[in-house]
Amino acid sequence: MGAFYNSICLAGDPQTAVHSALERWLGARGFVPEAGPPRFDLDGNHERHVFLLRRGRWTIVFFSHFDEEKRLIHELRQQHAPLLYVWVYDSEAWGYDLLDAERFLTSFNSDPDLTSSFGDVPLDSTERPAASGALVQRTLGLTADDANAIDQLHGAAGQGDAESHCRTFCQRLGIDAAVISYEALEHESLARPDGQRDDGWQLHSLRFVRPMEGAARRVDLHTVKVTKWSAHVVGGVETRTIELPREVIDELARQRKRIRTMAALMRSASWLVRLWRTLQQHVSLPRLRGRDARADAADPKGGYRGYRRDGRRLISERHGCAITLPNGATPAAQDARPGAVFALDLDDVRVLINAQRLWKVAEVLRRPNRSKLRHDDPRTLPNGLKTRHMVIELLGPSGDAPEGRFVLLHVIQGPGALYVVLCRVPRWPRHPIDVPLRALVDSFAMLDSMR
Repeated sequence: MGAFYNSICLAGDPQTAVHSALERWLGARGFVPEAGPPRFDLDGNHERHVFLLRRGRWTIVFFSHFDEEKRLIHELRQQHAPLLYVWVYDSEAWGYDLLDAERFLTSFNSDPDLTSSFGDVPLDSTERPAASGALVQRTLGLTADDANAIDQLHGAAGQGDAESHCRTFCQRLGIDAAVISYEALEHESLARPDGQRDDGWQLHSLRFVRPMEGAARRVDLHTVKVTKWSAHVVGGVETRTIELPREVIDELARQRKRIRTMAALMRSASWLVRLWRTLQQHVSLPRLRGRDARADAADPKGGYRGYRRDGRRLISERHGCAITLPNGATPAAQDARPGAVFALDLDDVRVLINAQRLWKVAEVLRRPNRSKLRHDDPRTLPNGLKTRHMVIELLGPSGDAPEGRFVLLHVIQGPGALYVVLCRVPRWPRHPIDVPLRALVDSFAMLDSMR
């Protein structure tokens, strides 16, 4: 799979326009700005994140929800025009759309048969204008040489690498950072908190959330029930079922047969991918590329750690908490995600500690459909924080994974978040990790800034 990029580029000084458009549009839908560094992974239903890259006269906007970008473009171009939308589709096609407050000015698509940026709702325009380097030049204040170079890229549609052509186009305009993924910027925002990139672009982030303080205040970790993840449970709430007509059931049966065939093919493809990655580790074959293929570029060693070590203590300033390493434990690299708090290896077992919003407690306490709750022990830590120790046995094929069939789960309720301590072991009880893992949980403490 190739790369997918899409960015909204605004010339001039659109900072006020961007903020006001986002606050008005998202505010009407119940979202409010959230200050401070991000501490939780993006919740697609209750959060919207925006990254802004600024350098010189350009501001580039990256939005967390691709399916809502058209509406965001509509809101932004009412506040600040012109607006340039640049995109790459699967490294096979690229294009741009230049718009003012009323209509398309010019538009280009290197392969209209493969994809279309605004194929279904063309933003109030009745037709798409032809690609014109001269019009891009006049609208954005470029040179005649730039216009000629852009027209040459138009003529090279379908030839060579689409991603490379898009990069050349963006470099001509001075927006080279437009060809980067949202995922890569999320990585960079954690690895470089000051936001200053080596290429001179300044990275800023905006977060909007739907307030859930009422639900958070009612959370009591000790009283929430563990629910099973099934087709009729959403967020821990049982849903109603309906009777389906016979013709619908028959069609579902036919579709199920097709899905079984596709699943067999996918299993074969999955085996090939795993084989490729195994070979990659041992003989340095090229990486398989996906949407976030460039996310690793910000940290070529893959050793991101969002915490610091002070002797035997691991301290997370972002999350305002600390733990003490038990004997035999060593700190480990972690995923570059806002919700990742700590990672460590304990007796060859990887232990992860992640943060979740308080009101998501029902989601945290759900167990897989084919599993069994073997242990559930609510207790209170010496510092007064509530915690809950659970052991979930995975049944069926999921339990045969090398990591083990038993999930050891400790959930700690802090003042503003749930902290989830998670690992998998092949056997339980009396696994060597039990005692040191409990000591690690008992050592969990909030920093003074978060109490």
